[in-house]
Order: sequence, then structure tokens, then C-alpha cells
Amino acid sequence: FGYSPHVDDYKVVKVMIYCLEKGAKWLSLVDVYSLRSNSWKEIGQEVSCCKLGRPVFVKGVVYWIAKKCDGKRLILCFDTEEEVFREILLPGYDCAYKLDHFVQKFGELLCVLVFHPPSEAVDMWVMEEAEVWRKITSIGLADKYGLPMGFRNNGEMVLRMLNYEFGFVSYDLKRNKPTGIMKSKHLKPFGWDFSDDDEKEAVDN
Repeated sequence: FGYSPHVDDYKVVKVMIYCLEKGAKWLSLVDVYSLRSNSWKEIGQEVSCCKLGRPVFVKGVVYWIAKKCDGKRLILCFDTEEEVFREILLPGYDCAYKLDHFVQKFGELLCVLVFHPPSEAVDMWVMEEAEVWRKITSIGLADKYGLPMGFRNNGEMVLRMLNYEFGFVSYDLKRNKPTGIMKSKHLKPFGWDFSDDDEKEAVDN
């Protein structure tokens, strides 16, 4: 769900990817809901992927980390104004081990977080121009932090803190260090509110 600024409309993009039988071709069904027209419309374009990650909505475009049937990973995006799909290459790496990729929204830019399991580090890239990536920073997680969960309005990253009562820290990307523990009032924009111990324990789990 997100806002499409060029057409001043809120839209829902629903993607269903399925396979009728083992070894058969993967098929897809894409529907888009428009709040302005209060109606659904089926998009005829086929999605050439067999798995999509958690999406992010940036300036009227939906982005997913996608896995193609041959195992290749890329970014699949859907323009809600033109209502068409296209593919974007991920930042390039030359390594023997598997990388984990996550899309996020950083201000009004698309951000890709790349996790290196062996070194327990995460690289942050932003796309400032069409399909041109710039690396912002690299953060060593070690045994102190979990994977990044998002960004605050001031541009700082939210990291899960391991073995700490409140569980989250605000991280300054420019100075490359944490600025403080995040209390419940700071976490409300992310959908969490520690109003009692049971809820806090549930979020920690």
C-alpha cells in the first residue's frame, strides 16, 4: 500500500506467485486497487520471479528483492502510475558466499542493505539516480546488533540491540556510532509501543 504522487491516488499492489505442479512454470497474478476509483484492476504483465521479499514504497514505486527461477537475485519494481514492472540490478559484489539483501526507504530514496554473514557486517547503498548505486556506509554488527529495522525521520538507522532491556538503538550513519537507546515513544512510528511488560517481551521475541 502506498501513495502515487503523479496521479494523486493511493494504491494497493497485490502479487500472487504460484506453481500448479512441481517442476512446472511459475505463474503470477497481479491486481492493483485504486482508492480514487474504489476498484481493482488486473495487470496483464507477467512477473518473471518465483519469490518476492518484503516490499517498500518510494515515490509511487513498489520495490521487492526478487528471486528468479534460476536463483538470480535482483530488484523487481512496479510503477503505480504507468502500472508496469521492470527489473533493477543489485549492487555488485565479488564474493564466494551468499549475501542477504533487504530494501528500505531512506528519506525519499531507495535503500538496499546488504548483509555479509561471515563478517557480520551490513553495507548500506542508496539509489540517487536511475539504477546508479552509491555506498553510504558499512556497519559491523558483531554480537552487539541485529539487522537494521528501518530509519528515523532524522536519518538515523534503527538497529536491534542484542541482550539489552529495551532492545533497540538509534545509530548515526555520519559519525558511524550509536547515539542512544530508543524508548517506547521513539518506536511508535515503527508500529511498536511498550505499554506493558507482556508487549515488550513479545516484541523482543
